[in-house]
Amino acid sequence: MYSHEVVNEEIRLRSNRQARIALRYVAGNSDALNRRKEMAKEEKAADQPAGIAEQAMEQARRAADTYCDFVKQAIAAMPSGGNEFAERIKGYAESNITMTQEYLRHLSQARNFQDMVRIQADFMQSLMKAFGEQSLGEAYKAAADIAKKPTSGMS
Repeated sequence: MYSHEVVNEEIRLRSNRQARIALRYVAGNSDALNRRKEMAKEEKAADQPAGIAEQAMEQARRAADTYCDFVKQAIAAMPSGGNEFAERIKGYAESNITMTQEYLRHLSQARNFQDMVRIQADFMQSLMKAFGEQSLGEAYKAAADIAKKPTSGMS
């Protein structure tokens, strides 16, 4: 039989060995836990820039809309003096601003370079179409006719 001291020494050694095993287990699990925490932080960090970018895009959209609305209001507020030529020019300007506003809205929603190119091409086509419809030749002719009319009271 073992003596009392030998048994106590055996218990102490086993306890120390079990404690070391337990520490290694905890340390190993804590490393895994730390890795999981780091991965979660990285995922949150990866999501955060996308959210920040989306917020910035939304602010830019609102700013562009506000600016375009302001320009349209300024155009509408300009006096035309009842002149057909001036009214037509104002209408063209408002139409062009609205078209540009729509272009900016579509462009801000582009997801890749191909979308950007397609949106730009569509915008250029709509500009050319509007240019054809906004025949300024007729407007200039109307302005010239108004200028040629004699005013009352002059010889």
